[in-house]
Amino acid sequence: ITDEIEKRIEYPSWTWIRGRGSAGKTVLAIQIALDYEAGLHPAYYLDLAKTDASASEALDVITTLADDQVLFIVDNVHLDEGFARDVFDHWKVASMGSRLLLLGRDVSISDPRGAASPLDELRKEALTLEVKPDDLAGVFLRLARRFLSSPSYFSKPPHETLQDWHHLFGGDLIAFSAAVAKRIERLTNGVWQLQAQDAAEYVRETYLERANEAERHNLLRIAVLAQLEMDVPEGAIELAKIKLFLRDGVVHRIGRDLSGRYEYYHLVHPGLGDLLLTAAGYSLDELNQFISEQLRYVARRNPFCVMQIASRLESANRQ
Repeated sequence: ITDEIEKRIEYPSWTWIRGRGSAGKTVLAIQIALDYEAGLHPAYYLDLAKTDASASEALDVITTLADDQVLFIVDNVHLDEGFARDVFDHWKVASMGSRLLLLGRDVSISDPRGAASPLDELRKEALTLEVKPDDLAGVFLRLARRFLSSPSYFSKPPHETLQDWHHLFGGDLIAFSAAVAKRIERLTNGVWQLQAQDAAEYVRETYLERANEAERHNLLRIAVLAQLEMDVPEGAIELAKIKLFLRDGVVHRIGRDLSGRYEYYHLVHPGLGDLLLTAAGYSLDELNQFISEQLRYVARRNPFCVMQIASRLESANRQ
């Protein structure tokens, strides 16, 4: 798909990549940006999951920076298709020869109000990023080589095994990677069996069982917001209770202004949120109650999050 993306970036100078969550869209975008910059061409990246910028500010950036050597990348467009459409429409009239790459989840939206999605007209032009069995083989080999400390390891799983894994995990590379990590010793000895619950078991053992109750509670609060692809504001987290996860790298801290005064926290990948909540072992009713409690808590602690939570919930209900 990379070759097709590069062709479309050259002509018609834009493309939209869709794929399921945890399929590697952002990694692909970053790789394309790095390749573009390696050719001494500037690339600018905007993640709608993590920006406080308005659409008008994004349009100003395009107006200011656009020329025939520039690539603009807008990630997670499914979170705000109106924003993304404003960017696309403005770029079409002010591109100055620049290129545009849009990325977002492959979702089927049915709006109960009968309103069309802002990006509906562009969907027929979109490319779909699909995880193939050979991609799972590549993930397995990377994890196996790290586990064995052997860059030369190359025991590729049988074709039938890769097909079974693909059927079991689909394109969810986060869940697949966790399951492989759980069974890595057996896998590197040629025992190729994986089960869906291996992923949650690995996450439970690695992150939840060695944490105390307060640490688990704070981590799971971050996981709830990760389902909405939102960062958790500092005021909604007990900082002393997430030091373990910051040290391990499963939680990242980011600043939202130039001074870094406004700090937010998120999981290393939002796809880990579902796994953590599954690993917590809640019943369906308990899980729904816990999610509601955490969203209300964050909204109380930081009223600026209320509208964002409401917008993300509406988007999630339409997908």
